[in-house]
Amino acid sequence: MYGSKDRYEMCGINIPSSLPESGFLRRFKMLVKVLLASLSLNVASAWPFFPGPHPGQPHDSGRRALYIQDNDPAGNNIIAAQISDSNGKLSNPVKIPTGGKGLARLIAASQDSYVFAVNAGDHTLSVFKIDPNQPTSLQLLGKPASTKGHTPVSVAYSEALNMACALNAGDKPGVACFEVDQRRGLTPLPFFLDIAEIAPSPPPGPLAIAADIRFNPSSTALFATVVGGGALSGDLYSWPIHFGKPSNKPVEITLEGITLPFSLNFLGSDSRLFVTNPHLNSDGAALLDIAPSGQVTRLQNTTIPGQVASCWASYAPAINNLFVIDAGRPVITIVDADSGSVTSQYNYTTPVPNTGGQDTKVDRNFLYILTIPVNSNLELINSPQVLVYDVSPVQRGATPSEVQSFDIFQVAGSLPGAIGLAVYPTPRFT
Repeated sequence: MYGSKDRYEMCGINIPSSLPESGFLRRFKMLVKVLLASLSLNVASAWPFFPGPHPGQPHDSGRRALYIQDNDPAGNNIIAAQISDSNGKLSNPVKIPTGGKGLARLIAASQDSYVFAVNAGDHTLSVFKIDPNQPTSLQLLGKPASTKGHTPVSVAYSEALNMACALNAGDKPGVACFEVDQRRGLTPLPFFLDIAEIAPSPPPGPLAIAADIRFNPSSTALFATVVGGGALSGDLYSWPIHFGKPSNKPVEITLEGITLPFSLNFLGSDSRLFVTNPHLNSDGAALLDIAPSGQVTRLQNTTIPGQVASCWASYAPAINNLFVIDAGRPVITIVDADSGSVTSQYNYTTPVPNTGGQDTKVDRNFLYILTIPVNSNLELINSPQVLVYDVSPVQRGATPSEVQSFDIFQVAGSLPGAIGLAVYPTPRFT
């Protein structure tokens, strides 16, 4: 899956196994060539994760859904499937056009009581309204809006601010934000959070220099992972929110030993953040304490044994564990959310050897993993699948148990690809 001996297509991004010590431009050109890029999903008007009904949480009548994208350059689509209330299984998929274009091996998406789809092929953002009684029924609101940059890869939504922000990772990097209207869709806000100072000039083609974007749970700051210019270190950018608007000047935090900061996962509060690091032969993640100022007050790197490309993680607060998925091998790594320590690892089976998962989400007691079987040219050679696991046995020291292997081609027909996962409703704080 990972090409030649000195380049590794991790999490959909071509990156080298080792980086030169000097020369940011040379390092940057080697470091990132987008092939699949990042995908981030979240849901507005969502409810916290609990294993059963809880005060303040609506009774679950089985009105849940899982979303992926096919990333078709001829016309991007969301695939929505129902989630069983009783056993977490997926069924009855439907296909909904986003109104924009995918980009070969490149996409990002997000969702709330809205679903947001980033159309990387034409640099736009789409928003859909979710019918809470039938969450696989999506209504496109307005037209796709320009993200003001190139190659958008991730989007965050704050219900408190009614603001969606798209992260551009190409040769015009930065963040564009939008107000969301239930009838008209997206209205661009009059600012652009530029991160162009980290990009080489001229830019060497469409590169991923950023990966994931999230609001913190209180919506008082916006965070993004950025491949920075520090010596073998990546960056975390934080824009404080003042009077409903992100600051023009970010707090830039260098993450020592974290070369490719990728996915962001808040752990129930503004102060705890878990960042994955899909760089071969390095620490697989970091657990951060974030001060109210946005500065990192403590950095605890997490060594994931045997990690190849630890791209995505999902937090299960009911058992206070993180599940980290490796794109380069079929292994689930379970991490204690308090200490950042690995507690166990679990092997699973994929249709193609030496491939793993490309995204993951937790919904109640169920873990969903998207697998995309590809060859060395990143061409699909088998049907993508969503693997469903019951993770409740982890509470008693046992391994997750497989519930379903959901064959996307078999149930949805042939697609050009599949990327990203989102679940409705999604916890507010992740």
